[in-house]
This record gives sequence, C-alpha cells and structure tokens, in this order.
Amino acid sequence: MPHVPEVNEPECPHTALAPHWQEPGDMGKAELATYTCESCGQTFPYAQAEQFLSKPPAVMTTLRREPGPNDDASN
Repeated sequence: MPHVPEVNEPECPHTALAPHWQEPGDMGKAELATYTCESCGQTFPYAQAEQFLSKPPAVMTTLRREPGPNDDASN
C-alpha cells in the first residue's frame, strides 16, 4: 500500500457567519441567534461568534505578475 502524506489543512477563520434564530419573534436580535460558519459548517453561540466578527478581516495578498509578451509596454 503506497504511503499517503498527511495534509495539514489550515484552520477555518470563520469569516462567513450567518445568524439563525429559533423563533420568528427573535429575528434581528443578534444575541438570540446561533451563528453557522458557511465555510466549514460549525455553529457558535452569539458570544463566541462575536469574537470572530470583531476581528479585522484577513488582508488579502496580491501576487505580483511579471509582464508577458502580450502585455502593452506603454502602461
């Protein structure tokens, strides 16, 4: 049997949290909702979700692309 290398997946930052309420009358009250991460599916109570929501968003890094032969040199 071939050796399969272990893959370390990065931990989900839980940046796509969606609120869900048990009762229609509770809708809009953030502290009464549970929050589901749409990326990984984990569910959090308000207090824990608030910690994720209060973090500044991760900064996206841009890869620098070298000009190719079809790029206009005048730009």
